[in-house]
Amino acid sequence: MGTAALIAAIVVVLLTRGGNSPGAGPGTDQTPSASAGASSAASGQPSAAVTTPVPSASIPAPTATGTPTVVPTKPTSATTAPLDQKASLGNGVSVKVSKIESVKGEAQGPGEIAGPAVRVTVEVTNGTDKEVPMDLALVNVYYGKKKTPASTLSGPGLSPLSAPIPAGKSASGTYVFSVPSDQRDPLTVEFSYTTDAPTVIFSGKP
Repeated sequence: MGTAALIAAIVVVLLTRGGNSPGAGPGTDQTPSASAGASSAASGQPSAAVTTPVPSASIPAPTATGTPTVVPTKPTSATTAPLDQKASLGNGVSVKVSKIESVKGEAQGPGEIAGPAVRVTVEVTNGTDKEVPMDLALVNVYYGKKKTPASTLSGPGLSPLSAPIPAGKSASGTYVFSVPSDQRDPLTVEFSYTTDAPTVIFSGKP
């Protein structure tokens, strides 16, 4: 056999053995395909890492700092006077208890109880050069040594202060309070009409 024929025979044998090697079926393509990566992932084989963005921690909103400013309230002052005397409020306005009467109280409003009562009349004098408002005028009565608050009644003769008092003029207001007949010594009458003037507290035996 010639040399060329021998080489050709060896090549044929080698090719025949390569096509029938174990694990490779006839016509099997040994070239990796794109499906190889997917099958690797399905079979648990390591694959390329995927980076997932991690949400950042929420930042709390800024809060106010420092010491809060406290606006002081104006203290309410008071002046006292005997029940039968005039009291000055220190701003050109004066007040007095002009009359205290024993009456049978009339109950018309919620919670009122008719019975022994006192009718108190206060007179306010405006000594200033401008009118003085009375829409906030307030009268309270306390009775006995324990100064028990008296309940207001609707009558008879109820006529509270409300209209402004002109400059240089006086005006009166009448109020009715439930007070037991045997507990009127002492009797305390409290009057105020504005936070800019002191409260007047009259006290004594009617």
